[in-house]
Amino acid sequence: MEENSKAGIALAQPRTDAERCTAAALCSSSLDLSLPVVVDGVDDAVGIPYGAWPERMYVLDSDGIVLYRSGPGPWGFRPAEVEAVLKTLP
Repeated sequence: MEENSKAGIALAQPRTDAERCTAAALCSSSLDLSLPVVVDGVDDAVGIPYGAWPERMYVLDSDGIVLYRSGPGPWGFRPAEVEAVLKTLP
């Protein structure tokens, strides 16, 4: 993407799960993220059923049950709502 090139981020499209994990680790460290990063496989097993346009935020429990689904993003994102749901999890 042009924005990535301007920011000095240039990665080839990952072709394996390992390459996706490497790209995610680079992103996480570059952004100094303090939360866990979860990576979908190259088969997009999560992205296909939960992907949406415009983007949405989801919180799932350990059984894959959707506990929270945001409004269309980014205007429908309500971080405080996500935080409240996350605080209910064990």
